[in-house]
Amino acid sequence: MLNPNCSDLLPLRRWPVESYVELARRLTARYLRLHVALTGQPSEAQGAAALVQEIGSERCFSLTGQTTLRQLLVIFGLADVLVTNDSGPAHFAALTPIEVVTLFGPETPQLYQARTPRSHVFWEGLACSPCVSPLNQKQSFCQNNLCMQRIEVDAVFDKVCEVYEARFNEDTTRMSDRRLIRATALLFCLRFLAASLIDLAPQETYYWNYAQHPALSYFDHPPMIAWVISAGQFLLGKNALGVRLGGLLLTLLSTWLLYTLGRFWFNRRAGLWAALLFQLIPLYFVYGLLITPDVPLIFFWLLTLYLVSLGLALLSKYPAIFLVPSTLLWLTLDRCHRQWLIRKEPYLALLIAALFFTPVILWNVEHDWASFGFQVSDRLHRAPSHPLKSLGEFLLTQLGVTSPILLAGLLMLPALPVSYALSDWRLRWRFCFLFSIPILAFMLLFSIRSGVKANWTLPGYLSLLVAAYPCYRYFRFNSGARKLRVVRYFLLSFFYTLPVLYVVAVYHLTLTIPGIPAHSFTTGWKELGQAVGREARAFEVAGGKKVFLLGLDSHYIAAALSFYSDDSREVFSRNVVGKNALAFDYWRPKIDLAGFNALAVDGNPPELDALRKYFVRVDENIKRLPVMMDGRILGHFYVVKCFGYMRPDARPVMVSEMIEGD
Repeated sequence: MLNPNCSDLLPLRRWPVESYVELARRLTARYLRLHVALTGQPSEAQGAAALVQEIGSERCFSLTGQTTLRQLLVIFGLADVLVTNDSGPAHFAALTPIEVVTLFGPETPQLYQARTPRSHVFWEGLACSPCVSPLNQKQSFCQNNLCMQRIEVDAVFDKVCEVYEARFNEDTTRMSDRRLIRATALLFCLRFLAASLIDLAPQETYYWNYAQHPALSYFDHPPMIAWVISAGQFLLGKNALGVRLGGLLLTLLSTWLLYTLGRFWFNRRAGLWAALLFQLIPLYFVYGLLITPDVPLIFFWLLTLYLVSLGLALLSKYPAIFLVPSTLLWLTLDRCHRQWLIRKEPYLALLIAALFFTPVILWNVEHDWASFGFQVSDRLHRAPSHPLKSLGEFLLTQLGVTSPILLAGLLMLPALPVSYALSDWRLRWRFCFLFSIPILAFMLLFSIRSGVKANWTLPGYLSLLVAAYPCYRYFRFNSGARKLRVVRYFLLSFFYTLPVLYVVAVYHLTLTIPGIPAHSFTTGWKELGQAVGREARAFEVAGGKKVFLLGLDSHYIAAALSFYSDDSREVFSRNVVGKNALAFDYWRPKIDLAGFNALAVDGNPPELDALRKYFVRVDENIKRLPVMMDGRILGHFYVVKCFGYMRPDARPVMVSEMIEGD
């Protein structure tokens, strides 16, 4: 509601008509569902009609002279904000729930402000003001009301937006800041509890093996993950929580960084929602619970956005390199920051990052660029088999692991052009999008050539989390009621459903729910280690010599057995029988295996002919080994006894030299 007082009654109290026009235009441009109504006395109707015509919006109309005082009060009760000069409507409105923005000039708000907690006053307080009062019969010699002209449209616009949006936030579905903080803390506590209860996944034990083999870098990842695991294990020892402790602390710090970035670029509430979404979204919940290179990557990615830590991000995982094109695009596209391209600081930062990355380069030089070749060259040169199928799998996977945010984001896309067009917000949106688009676009295109794992896109959504709440806020103000209701209940259903699902999942992964199959991702590996240990001890007793364990898959079985089996027994992967086993290929055995017996373990029946090339004898009897938990069978593995290991470059050991056993 606007009350411009278009008549000639006390023109000194009138805010310039041009200011009202600009205010109305900016409000209708920002909020697509907002309507502006002009009110006033019948004598002001002609001026109000001219004002509506000058504003030029279909959502702006005049009620001037068309209502009684009673009807005007009813309209005030239905409206959200009234902007008025110092006049009667400001005091009438105090009887209703409307927010009142009053513009004072020749009179003082100390005496004439509307007595309501919903009153918001603008008064420049010039030396000549107030100049109108009952003491001088409201007469003044002033011919130029500078006190009203100096009230800036920007200030009034910001105040109207603030109170208007605050009223929208007072609905029953709104979570207070305290509830947001409490929900974030509870989700992190659930993650911490799950980290201490759930057994390590094979991939986590693989990275634990990194920490057991200190090096400048590793075959498939830089060394940061090994340092994080070593720090946690140093504090709590060899257990699931000890291995994951460093990652949990980094996840907690990442939550704080997201809050800080949201508060810096938008407001405190945007930061709180970013922190909550980081704890809630399935992709981040799972990969914040597990210890993988993605955990330090996320932390140092966010730290790079807040400060400068590109070198540490590169030491975490190679996709950190996407921070470079994102930063370059941001500096290039923003006129205010373009000057940094000709200054020395960005290039010094790149040089420092390269120095931090030196250990990885040295390792690759020593090992014939194996890691770079595996992660870059080998993946990029893969020939696509089913491009459309691979692309579809990527899109569906991303929708699943980021639900409900990605789906809601797609529904809110129509609101983005309007919000991006606002000059005061453009830099903030640009920051959020440019630090997401390069990596997400690359993964989208790469999915046409090869499969893309769900976690590869983790850094790409981080800055979008910062923009999630502001985007939803603009969507609320610029969408129809039905569409808004669909998105709201869609989001609320997920917000209350996901924590329940997480609790059920944690229970199932620790105790298992009868009748529901246990997924081998994290369940049963400790039991496998115990079962294989019993088989190995029986083999040692029967054969009379030490046995080493041999995992025959790519690397998972050997990694899990090395963590969960008896420390007195060596564990090796299939690289000792002539097959590639990722980082295991670069870890030399601490003992000479020649002549040792081995218990080979695989998820499928082993290929005996392949084993016979490396052992004097291989038992024909392949045993199907059940993995049990609380009397229930979780799954089966296959074990086979192998006698007398032969090095590929060594003379075969004679059968007479071996002590064979059954």
